[in-house]
Amino acid sequence: MQKFNYAVTVVAAFSEIFFVWHDYIDVCRGRSAIRHCAHVCAYCLHNVWKILLITAYFCLLLRSFNQNKIKMSKTPYQNIDVSLLELNEGQLEGLPKNPRFIKTHRYDALKKSIEDAPELLEARTLLVYPLENGHYIVIGGNMRLRACKELGFNELPCYVFKQETPVEKLAEYVIKDNVAFGDVDWNLIANEWDTGDLEDWGMNLPSFLEGGDFELGDFFDKEKEEKEEKEKGKDIKICLPADFTDEQVEEIRSIVTEALKDYENIKIK
Repeated sequence: MQKFNYAVTVVAAFSEIFFVWHDYIDVCRGRSAIRHCAHVCAYCLHNVWKILLITAYFCLLLRSFNQNKIKMSKTPYQNIDVSLLELNEGQLEGLPKNPRFIKTHRYDALKKSIEDAPELLEARTLLVYPLENGHYIVIGGNMRLRACKELGFNELPCYVFKQETPVEKLAEYVIKDNVAFGDVDWNLIANEWDTGDLEDWGMNLPSFLEGGDFELGDFFDKEKEEKEEKEKGKDIKICLPADFTDEQVEEIRSIVTEALKDYENIKIK
């Protein structure tokens, strides 16, 4: 829509210029130099509204262009040179050092993921905050920045937080950007997804999904049995001779109960 407005304004302005020039030629044709100047002045006074209209057209065009330029410059999304991006190492007062770390094999998987699908960097930009030295501290995406530097990226798409953002909010963003609120449904993973693709895409799979042939139901059944067995505990039976009287049985029960009174969660039946 803005491009259409620009086009209409330019066409209207040049149309006015053309008609003014055409009328000017008609008025001045065949005149002497003195009369020519006089007629130019008279014509300008007579058509001053047209001149003002042309000036207004160009002023509106210039104003609209400047407003659009300012609006574009204020967008929070920018491509920033990697040399201006700093890892969060606690250099901003009030903001703790990035609490995340990554193991070597996971870091290699991250680099491969970026190489395979660099377009995702546009969809999931780095979160950065401007520093006083003209650089930017990374609030979210420190591992990605490290990987991209090693992969040879010159600039990266970033979302730039406003300078007036409180440092307390920045600390909140650091944690929230790294919190996984959902859980993985391993039953769906085992039965509907190709684990080979998942590993290739960088997903960290549990050991019980490695090796291909696996029934997830068997794993949970086994786990349930082990849990139930643990809850049951261990039984110790004491067999007494059949000719023991009830008084003797109660006496032995009392002795055993007294001996085990210092142990917790022991039941005597």
